[in-house]
Amino acid sequence: MKTLENKTVVIIGGSQGIGLETAKEAIEKGANVTIASRSLEKLEKAKNHLNGNVSIYQLDGSIEAEVKTFFDTFEKVDHLVVSSSGGYGGSIKELDMEAAKALFDSKLWVQMNAVKHASPKMGKGDSITLFSGIVSKKAIVGQMPYTGVGGAVESLGKMLALELAPTRVNVIAPGFIHTTAWDAYMPAEQQKEFFNGFAETLPVKQIGVASDVTKGVMFFIESNYVTGAVLDIDGGQKLV
Repeated sequence: MKTLENKTVVIIGGSQGIGLETAKEAIEKGANVTIASRSLEKLEKAKNHLNGNVSIYQLDGSIEAEVKTFFDTFEKVDHLVVSSSGGYGGSIKELDMEAAKALFDSKLWVQMNAVKHASPKMGKGDSITLFSGIVSKKAIVGQMPYTGVGGAVESLGKMLALELAPTRVNVIAPGFIHTTAWDAYMPAEQQKEFFNGFAETLPVKQIGVASDVTKGVMFFIESNYVTGAVLDIDGGQKLV
């Protein structure tokens, strides 16, 4: 069903993984989609995989001036999804604080910049979907930066649901999801071995993929009676 017919959906971090899968689903539901990320190469590759009304925009979401310029091009934003990623971890005793701050820039401040400049274009029935992660619920040694970002996003999401009402604000907390983003961290065969082993530790006995998370995003977009919620999509990881 074309439940998003003629709606404007903006996805920051939409060039791969969960963001790209969300863009595909939104297009199939009739939306006009804009995907933005830092890499023009990835954006162009993503556009080639999408059929429908889709635009691309090269954007460093951690730079507020760029984000403002980006959203100034929109008269109206119906749904905003911010799924940008970044990676850094390590023992607190050995942590490179500058690298940890960079993670906050690429995760937390990207989301806050986007909310600040998209929200004036939004109103009743519209939605903002932010992203935290499993480490906001389950302590994982060596993940202090991610824990801080995740906790901050979830707390801010609830507050923003009140401040920006009647625009709805919700948060997705994914567990380990097997997407192409992992290609930057380990080769394909190593990924297969890692995720097959990890799946056996989960109650569901399978690993999550991007489409599992996209279902949650679309639930938030289409559910007009849900705001201030945090949805865990982790295969039960926080329980084990």
